[in-house]
Amino acid sequence: MDKLGPRRGTVNKHIDSILQRAEREAEAIRRAAERDAEDTLREAVEAAQRLLDRLDGLEFPLGSLVADLRQETEEVSRQLEVGEQAIGSSPENKA
Repeated sequence: MDKLGPRRGTVNKHIDSILQRAEREAEAIRRAAERDAEDTLREAVEAAQRLLDRLDGLEFPLGSLVADLRQETEEVSRQLEVGEQAIGSSPENKA
């Protein structure tokens, strides 16, 4: 039984060495994953900011378009009212 003593020590050292290497590699993988996650988050935030900037750039032109459309709609409504009144007061309609 004592014959295994020196071998047992060598095996234990080898196992410890394997475990230490595995722990170092796991830590390296963990750090790389954290860097990747941070990069992805930063890119997402930057993309969202670019989108918000583009939307801000569209806000004024779209607001102006809506205001112009309202004005045109009101003008067309007034013209229709005038036209309806003119048709209603024409001599052909009074007969």
